[in-house]
Amino acid sequence: MPASTILRLENANSSLAENPYDAETYKIRGNVYKDLKKYDEAIADYNKAIELSPKYAHLTTISALLTILLFCKYDIAMEYYNKALELDPNFYLSYKPRGEIYEIWSSIRPGDCRLYKSDRKSIQTR
Repeated sequence: MPASTILRLENANSSLAENPYDAETYKIRGNVYKDLKKYDEAIADYNKAIELSPKYAHLTTISALLTILLFCKYDIAMEYYNKALELDPNFYLSYKPRGEIYEIWSSIRPGDCRLYKSDRKSIQTR
């Protein structure tokens, strides 16, 4: 693990020990976990950031993508997209993938874990 990643994780952990209500730090630590491929931890931190501050609605799309990539759980991904729209109805990035999930559901077979068109890009956070 690169030294810069270790430092980012240590800084985030230290900051959260002092202030466990800092949504921005949960987002940062979630990004570190994502970079480390610790996806369960990343999703948990993104969810905590969203819980603490609805301005992080965009993180639900990342949680949705990770849920599909790791677990093939389109229904849970749909819940994340719906949550994003509940927090911010103008968050346009949730509408298209949601529609594509509906399209896939009509033809999906058990164990089929293909990503839909709009998620062929790399997973990124703002």
